[in-house]
Amino acid sequence: MATSDVSEGAPRHYKPPEFPFDDSKLAAREAKLKNILDKESPPKLQPIQKNKAFREFNDLVKEWEDNSLTKYDQGLGYPSIMAKMGPDAELAFERAKKKCNAWEFESRGQFVGHRLKELAGVLDSDNSELRNLDNFRRRK
Repeated sequence: MATSDVSEGAPRHYKPPEFPFDDSKLAAREAKLKNILDKESPPKLQPIQKNKAFREFNDLVKEWEDNSLTKYDQGLGYPSIMAKMGPDAELAFERAKKKCNAWEFESRGQFVGHRLKELAGVLDSDNSELRNLDNFRRRK
């Protein structure tokens, strides 16, 4: 159909070519994605297992709070905070670095951090903030 055959103001419709759909391939892809989702999702726990996981989570949070850097210690090293601290700033910064290296970067600290994230995913998989370890640091 040439453009000269269409009168001025008449609606123009374009019909795209149709592509055949293979429903079996779509169904297979959907099944594959559901399988991956089931395999990768955190397990659903029974109430007794959930209580046990919650107790372990609380114990690990307590250990993380006691041994890791506080939020105040994490701020050390920034010029604005160091200027407010005065002459003890360098000493406090070195203490904070040693504390961090002594526990957080050692095997126990790494294990506690990974286990906390894992348990948070099992206890409340929809809450991404629960997996943030900085939420478990004390203020000072």
